[in-house]
Amino acid sequence: MSKTMTNRFDPKVGLVLGGLPVVIFILIGFRDLGVLGSLAVTYALIGWLMARQWDIWRDRGGSIVTTWAVLLVVPVLGSGLFGVHDGLSLTNDQAFALRLLVLGVGYAAAGIGVEMGRAAEK
Repeated sequence: MSKTMTNRFDPKVGLVLGGLPVVIFILIGFRDLGVLGSLAVTYALIGWLMARQWDIWRDRGGSIVTTWAVLLVVPVLGSGLFGVHDGLSLTNDQAFALRLLVLGVGYAAAGIGVEMGRAAEK
């Protein structure tokens, strides 16, 4: 995919990805505007950043990529799945939204790191 094609594609991916969790939560009746807004911004950022640097995200060839992928997955999934646990005084909807937010922030931070690394290369 050419860079100009990717640039036109970036905002659309971010908007779709950002809106998806919000639509799902509205459909199930969850109405906390702070959480919904945070989810929308976080997932829109993830979509935009991943679309901008898709060549980095899809590359599975080198051992460095595998190492960084593991180091990304373990704390992000661990925090989302085990940090937000049933012992907290949350409804099921609140716990699910918080898990998605933790996962989203982790992947958004990774996307920002990729952008920073690419900018430092130039």
